Amino acid sequence: EGPIRVLHVDEPSFAEMISAFLKRGDDRFEVKTAACAAEAESYLSESAFDCVVSDYDMPDTDGIERLRRVRETHPDLPFILFTGKGSGTVASDAISAGVTEYLQKQSGTDSQEIATAHGWCVSAIDSETGGARFEIIGATPVA
Repeated sequence: EGPIRVLHVDEPSFAEMISAFLKRGDDRFEVKTAACAAEAESYLSESAFDCVVSDYDMPDTDGIERLRRVRETHPDLPFILFTGKGSGTVASDAISAGVTEYLQKQSGTDSQEIATAHGWCVSAIDSETGGARFEIIGATPVA
């Protein structure tokens, strides 16, 4: 199997932590990090990705708007909203905009949450190909 190319849009310190964890857990992961929506758009126009993982709270837009913009040019690209700003309204808006998965960060994000994000990445990509490569532990899909 080839690499799993992930674009992660989040604050740099958290994005670096997720990137390191994903790569440590599975050497197929290639993670490109973007600190804002404009940087993410640039990367999406230049390179192919298998999945986008985005925080909700970004300096130049929110994750729902980022999702809508991604859907305009990449309607089938798995998009995971991984956020600490979760609420029923945010989840509903994400579902309406076509989010693949919605995962709420807990305070003091730990390795279990990151492992869950890892599992959702792989699951979201596999849902496009019809196969399941990893068991997802500790997460509930948004219905």
